Amino acid sequence: MGRNRRIRRVCAFGAVLLAASCAMGLDTAAEALSVVRWTDQFGTTGNDSVSAVGSVSNGDLYVLGSTQDGVINGVAVRGDNDLYLAKYDQYGTVRWVRQFGTEGNELAANTMAVAANGDVYVAGSTTGAFTEVANSGTAGTHDIFLMKFDKTGRRRWVRQYGTIGDDIAHGLARSTVGELYLAAGTTGVFNSGERPGNTAAGLTDALLAKFNAGGTLRWSYQFGTAGEDLAAGVSVRGSSEVYVVGSTEGDLDGAGAQVHHLGRDAFIARFNRYGRRTWFRQPGTEHDDQLLGVTHDGAIGGAVYAVGSTTGALGTVTGYDTPVGETTHDAVVMRLSATGGTTWVNQWGTTGDDIAGSVSFGWNRRIYVGASTTGVLPGVTPAGGSDQLVARLLPSGASVRARQFGTAGDDVLAPGCTPVNAGRRGRVVFGGVTANNLWGYANAGGTDATVTVTSAW
Repeated sequence: MGRNRRIRRVCAFGAVLLAASCAMGLDTAAEALSVVRWTDQFGTTGNDSVSAVGSVSNGDLYVLGSTQDGVINGVAVRGDNDLYLAKYDQYGTVRWVRQFGTEGNELAANTMAVAANGDVYVAGSTTGAFTEVANSGTAGTHDIFLMKFDKTGRRRWVRQYGTIGDDIAHGLARSTVGELYLAAGTTGVFNSGERPGNTAAGLTDALLAKFNAGGTLRWSYQFGTAGEDLAAGVSVRGSSEVYVVGSTEGDLDGAGAQVHHLGRDAFIARFNRYGRRTWFRQPGTEHDDQLLGVTHDGAIGGAVYAVGSTTGALGTVTGYDTPVGETTHDAVVMRLSATGGTTWVNQWGTTGDDIAGSVSFGWNRRIYVGASTTGVLPGVTPAGGSDQLVARLLPSGASVRARQFGTAGDDVLAPGCTPVNAGRRGRVVFGGVTANNLWGYANAGGTDATVTVTSAW
C-alpha cells in the first residue's frame, strides 16, 4: 500500500510452505495452494505489521496495523510508531488507507470491531495525546484510546482514557446494540465511568471496560492478584453476554471454587452488560498457561471458544508433540458452554513453540484458529524462524487441519500471532508480518505486513 502496488493474485507461491493435517493426513501441495484467493505484502522502509483483521458480509475487508519510519498514503510517521487502517474490497483492491498517531508511540489492540454497515471501531494504546480529545494529555506512561471510522475512511471520533500507570488495550468487541467492550491490562487504578471503586491488586491488573456507541466510558471492572494479570481478549454475544480471557499469576477467584495452579494460569470469565461477573473459570497446569482469544458460535446460550497456549498438559493431545514440563508451548483450543462447563480442550503442536492467539467462528460452523509456530508440521520443509499457522476444527473438537506459511525469517509477531477472521462468504482472512518475500515481492525494509485471503476449507 505504501508503494502503490496492486494486489498479487496467487497462482504459484514460491516461498509459501505446504499445509499439513493434524488428524486427517497431510494435504497435497495442490490442496494447500488452491484455497488461496488473493494475498498482499506491503510496507515502508521501517517495520510494518498487521495486528487485527475484520470483514463485513459484502466481502469488504479491514486491516489494522502499525508502521515505523515510513510513509503510508502520503502521511509521514508522527512519532515513534503510527497505526494504519486499510480497507480492501472482496477482490483484493485497496479502497483506502488511513494513517494516524501522536507524537508518541502507538500500539494496536489484537482485535477490532466492524459493524454491519461498515463502521469500524479500533483500539490501542498511546504514549502521546490525540489533539482531538478534549482532555488532551497523557495520564500515564500509556493511555488507552478508541476510534471510530465510517466505511469511507473518515474518522468520526477518538477517545483517550488512562491512569497514572501503564494502560494497554488488547481486545475490542461490539455488542448487537452498539456498545463496546475493551480487554486490557493496567498498572494504575482505573476509576473512571459510572462504577468507581476499583483498586490495584498487584503488579498488573486485568481490566474490562464498557463504552457506549459514542465511545464514552460507562464502567470499568479491574481485577487481579499480587502478581501479573492480563485481560487479553473479549467477545460479546448479543447485547449482554460478555466473555473475557487472559492469564493470572495468582488465585483470581480468591476463596472461591477455582484455585491457582503452579506457574501462570489461564482464565475465562463471563460478565453481564452491567459489569457483574456471572461465572469464572481458571484452568491451568503446573506450568505456564494462557488464553489470548475468545469467540462464540452466535447462538444465544450456545458455545464459547477460547484459544491460547500451555507448556503443560492442559487438554487432550491431538497434535504432534507434548512438551510437558519443557519450555516450548503447545497451542490450546477450549470449548465451553454458556454456563461455563468445559466441553473439550484440544491441545496440539510441534516440537517448537506453538501459540494460538486468535479464533473466529465461520459460516460453515468450523472454528478457525490463528497461531504461530517455530516448529514444522509433518511433511513440510523447514523454512526458518516463526511461521504463520491457521488451523481448522469442527465444533466437536475433531478434524484439526492446519496450514503453515512462512519464509526463512520470522513471519509472525507474538503475542498477536496470526490474526484471523472467518467471514460469512466462505472466506478465511489472516494477517502477519515477514522480514523476507512471503508473496514474491521485494521486502521494503525491516518487516512488511502481509494479508492472505483463502477459501474456507
